[in-house]
Amino acid sequence: MKRVILLFLFGLMAFQYVQAYSFSAVCETGQTLYYTILSNEDPYLVSVVSPNDTNPHWNEEAEPQGMLRIPDSVCYEGINYKVVSIGACAFMDCNRLTSVDLGNSVEIIGMDAFLNCHSMISVSFGTSLQSIGTSSFYGCSGLTALVFPESLRTISEAAFYGCSGVTTMALPATLDSIASNAFADCSSLESLFVPRSVIFIDSWAFHGNAGLSSIVVEEGNAVYDSRGNCNAIIETATNKLFKGCKTTRIPNDVVTIGETSFYDCTALTECVIPTSVTKIERCAFTGCTALVSIDIPNSINSIGEYAFIRSGLTSIFLPASVTFLGTNPFRSCPDMISMTVDMDNPVFDSRDGCNAIVQTSTNTLVSGCKATIIPNTVTRIGTEAFSDCQGLTSIIIPRSVRVIGNMAFYSCDTLASLTLPSGVNTIKEHAFAGCAGLKTIYARRSKCPSTSRNSFSGVHASVHVPMGSCNSYSASWGDYGKSYIEEYMTPEGSQWWYELRDRENNLSYQHLDYAKDTLVNDLAIRVIEREHRFADAPPVITHEYVIEDSCRLFWWNRNQERFTLLYDYTAGVDDEWTVLVNEDSIIVHVDSLTTENYGDMSFETMYLHDDTHAFDGPILFGMGHFDSFFPELGLLQEGYDFTGLRCYWIDDELKLHFGEVDCDSIVYFELPEKLDIENEIAIYPVPALSFITIESEGMKIIYVYNMLGQLVKTVSANNDSKVNLDISQMPNGLYFMDVVDVNGTIRIGRFVK
Repeated sequence: MKRVILLFLFGLMAFQYVQAYSFSAVCETGQTLYYTILSNEDPYLVSVVSPNDTNPHWNEEAEPQGMLRIPDSVCYEGINYKVVSIGACAFMDCNRLTSVDLGNSVEIIGMDAFLNCHSMISVSFGTSLQSIGTSSFYGCSGLTALVFPESLRTISEAAFYGCSGVTTMALPATLDSIASNAFADCSSLESLFVPRSVIFIDSWAFHGNAGLSSIVVEEGNAVYDSRGNCNAIIETATNKLFKGCKTTRIPNDVVTIGETSFYDCTALTECVIPTSVTKIERCAFTGCTALVSIDIPNSINSIGEYAFIRSGLTSIFLPASVTFLGTNPFRSCPDMISMTVDMDNPVFDSRDGCNAIVQTSTNTLVSGCKATIIPNTVTRIGTEAFSDCQGLTSIIIPRSVRVIGNMAFYSCDTLASLTLPSGVNTIKEHAFAGCAGLKTIYARRSKCPSTSRNSFSGVHASVHVPMGSCNSYSASWGDYGKSYIEEYMTPEGSQWWYELRDRENNLSYQHLDYAKDTLVNDLAIRVIEREHRFADAPPVITHEYVIEDSCRLFWWNRNQERFTLLYDYTAGVDDEWTVLVNEDSIIVHVDSLTTENYGDMSFETMYLHDDTHAFDGPILFGMGHFDSFFPELGLLQEGYDFTGLRCYWIDDELKLHFGEVDCDSIVYFELPEKLDIENEIAIYPVPALSFITIESEGMKIIYVYNMLGQLVKTVSANNDSKVNLDISQMPNGLYFMDVVDVNGTIRIGRFVK
């Protein structure tokens, strides 16, 4: 009956959290202690509490210090009260306490009773203690040894969380339960002995015990075992590894590696997973920073969320058996550079060597790393796919992507520049929040994607948006640390068709297609695919590289191998700028500025002239030159006259139509292979004058052919992933190449000199 009364009264005390004291008395070690009466009739019971009923903290001058002994009983108004508990917050933050003796009558230690008593180096629990409350010794980092009495039955949640100085601990034979986080982050604890009496251990009870090297469960325990001296706790009925350490050897009959079983085991350097294991639960290897590699056997079918978060893994191979992944199991692995999925996996893939894990049926990239190249078939970047991806400095998001998921790039501190393609129509919660290094954002969609104001919280960046889009973006993203800049470059998804006429009145044309974004020296570069059709000659495809900065467009000069200013949309009347074409300089003069309507669209228009007449005529802001987007000195010299823009599309929607031509009948010519095979081979700069750089994994030999199919150059690549090729002595023209890798696979590319 006494026990029932005590538990009831203590329950009320815990809910009150901070209690008013009933009386005070000086204890034998000289400190004044404060008591609340729990029972005013036999048995007469009191609890030690804080002196303040509105604030649990002691006044500095009254705060107990040094060695403290709790009396077994205290006399008040002629009645001897038994001290049976330490109340909630009774000595919280008493940093001058060095040791505590709880006496032999205390049965319960309340919530936060000694929380953050950092200077406490020892505690004597007495002989009657039955329950240690939630967070009661949280953060007592000075404690070095814990010896519990043979009366203790329950250790509550986070009771000794962060007691990093504890090296030894003796759990009593009376103990039956250990709650969540009870000994979490006791990083110096060297050994753990679980008595046979323990029938419940929360899966988070011992996470962060990096110093553990010995784990033993007493024989006869009905729930747990450490079979075969495995240095682990195994849940007997389920064959689940419950808690491991740096010396654990996983037994061959274990089927599950449990939640947090190796959490923050920073000294774990290797782990052999037997083929009996079918499941790795959430956070199983979280924080295993010394674990640089692990073989996942083909028996495993499920890997829980965050299973390897913050680990030291450099590569991962996902076998065909794994058909379930929780939220990014490989998040925040700073050294990860290789992610590969078995080709026979029915649910996931790593298409095109992308160094990522893609859910096949939904085309969702679910896990990426700093070496990921997002395939142009991916339509969604999943929840936390790149979250905390340190070392990710740049990423190309292809136009195929429609949705960027919750926290997809959360806290990618090293991401400096971002291009959002026009295909992205939804950006979820916190997608780029906390990307402190993100200073430049290029948003290609005219209307701001569906988003929330916290999608870019904590980001201070210049946001470059299409003309007329500032209000849309600032309304959705807010102006907190962001400046919005309107760009006059024609938006992504645009296509143009220019008609040309020679002196014999023969028609030919150029087709320009905003193909994609790419990276050159970590700069976001736009690639415009240009198709030339001259009379009956075969069409020629080239790629032009342009970059934009504060409403000025720069173009890659193929002869001088550098960017040259092409359009300056900030120029006023009588201003001029110089365009470099081949080896020539064109000085462009601004004659007038006006606004003109074409179809249903209104354009600011700049009229220009120059001495060569290559740039004569109007520039439509947001679209480009009315007659020819790029200067065409060579065509003028060959006797071509420009008849100008005929068709203009955005995202396959015809926006403008000039002259007597059927825009829908235009034939789009495309060679059998692209300039680069996406994510397999990259060639730059294209066009080039003297040297090109070829990037592809494991190159063995490179064959270069001219347009007649003749072999003109053979280069040994020595298994390198990057080769600089001298083309200075080769004639100008279009060339093709076969790149043979170490596996004998042929990858096809082409370039223009």
